[in-house]
Amino acid sequence: MARLFIRLDTTPEATFYCCKRCIRNHIARGSDYISRDASRALFKDVVNVKTANPKDYWQKEGCTLSNVFCLHCDEDLGFTIVSSPLNKDIEGRVVLNLNGLVFWNTKPYNPHLVLPDAKSKNLSEFDYTTVLYFYVCRKCYAHIASSEEFIAKRDNLAWFKDAVNWRTKDSEPYCENRSASYTYTMANVYCTKCSSFLGRRIVGLKSPDSPLKEGNMVLKLDVLRYWNGYTMCDAADDLTQPADNEESLIFS
Repeated sequence: MARLFIRLDTTPEATFYCCKRCIRNHIARGSDYISRDASRALFKDVVNVKTANPKDYWQKEGCTLSNVFCLHCDEDLGFTIVSSPLNKDIEGRVVLNLNGLVFWNTKPYNPHLVLPDAKSKNLSEFDYTTVLYFYVCRKCYAHIASSEEFIAKRDNLAWFKDAVNWRTKDSEPYCENRSASYTYTMANVYCTKCSSFLGRRIVGLKSPDSPLKEGNMVLKLDVLRYWNGYTMCDAADDLTQPADNEESLIFS
């Protein structure tokens, strides 16, 4: 029998939390948010989750607790307060791990960085559709590169014609990278939103016949995630073909 999922309001006025692993499953309304600390948030109610078997309930400070899991992908999201003899008002409330959620504030964002009443930075964004694939920063989910700009990949590196939401540091000197045939002058690039190191950008080259051009980006796949039209996955697991030419040695 098919599972039934509750879809929350996605109008521009709505805010809610999704499962970070599968994105498509809505978990909690922004209006049900109560408070948070550095790593967890407390909610009055949640949707599209399941609890553990009663035999797996656990005790803490006089309360009976149960882990809660995403109904779509089984990700462990946090716990719910099953019973609290000393404070009945908190029974049924749910504590969710922020590192397991994405916050929808007209578009998905990392809940560590965005609260229900917070405004996002003015960043470029791609549409979450089934026909457009793109890469995001693994740490903050800022959009980084469209699959339309993809050139090739090899191991943990991918080449793109261009990217968005990146910056360089004026204080950092350029570096040189050599392949078997070409020498490139490159600048380190960082996520505009969270400052994570993303890779390098070609700012100069000595051979005009190089297959790579000025402005092309070499990004590390282990700091990215990939929207494949349906869900977020590790960027290294997307189905694009690996590079098979000597330029794969550009970061060696």
